[in-house]
Amino acid sequence: MENTTSVLTMKFRTEDGKTRTVSFQPCNPDATAQQVRELMDSMISSGAFVYQPSEKLGAAIVQRSANTLF
Repeated sequence: MENTTSVLTMKFRTEDGKTRTVSFQPCNPDATAQQVRELMDSMISSGAFVYQPSEKLGAAIVQRSANTLF
């Protein structure tokens, strides 16, 4: 049986210059670039992270599939 899942992966640069990735699974595979930009902007402005993201580096919706063997 094959299972397919969509994962939204977003990359940020932190205030100390490191790169951090945040992923959401499952996600809406039809999300637009503008919707994801707005989400990332709200994540940056929320201050809810231990590390403080300061810049959006990119985002992608990744399709993952798995074939269950047993």
